[in-house]
Amino acid sequence: MPLLQIFLLPLLPESPRYLFIQKEDENSAIKVLKKLRDTDDVGDEIEELQLEDIIEKDEKNMDSLKLMMTPSLKWQVIRIIVLMGGEQLDGLNVTVMGAYIFLLFWPISVATFFVIFRIIPETKMKAFVQIRRSMLKQKQRKKPTKKRRIK
Repeated sequence: MPLLQIFLLPLLPESPRYLFIQKEDENSAIKVLKKLRDTDDVGDEIEELQLEDIIEKDEKNMDSLKLMMTPSLKWQVIRIIVLMGGEQLDGLNVTVMGAYIFLLFWPISVATFFVIFRIIPETKMKAFVQIRRSMLKQKQRKKPTKKRRIK
C-alpha cells in the first residue's frame, strides 16, 4: 500500500489552502478549486481563504504575554497557573500520578510479574534438569576402565 501511495501522490493536486496561504499563488489555488469542485464558481471559497489568511496572520503576532492579557482568556489563564502551582506544592500529585500509571499499565505489570517470577525460573529449572540428565547419561555410558595396580 505505501508503494502505491508513493507512485500516486505526485498525481494528486496540491491543497488550495496551501497554495493560497503558504505559497501565495492565487491563480493556482483557483485552478485547483475549479478542478476539485468541477465548477467555475469558486469565488466564495477564495473569499473564505482570504479571511482565513488574514486571521492566521493576526494570530502569528500573538505571543504568550498578549494571550494572557486577552480579556476573554485572562481569568482562565490565572486559574490554570494557580491550580498548577498548587499541584506542585501539594504532595498528592505524585501519588495520584502513580495511581493513574498503575491503572493504565497494570496489564503490563502483571505480564512482567508473570515473566519474572514464573517463566524465567521455570525455564532455568528445565535447562538445569536437561543438563543434569545429559551428565548422568554420559556417566552411565562410560565403560568401566580397568584399574592399574601400582607395584
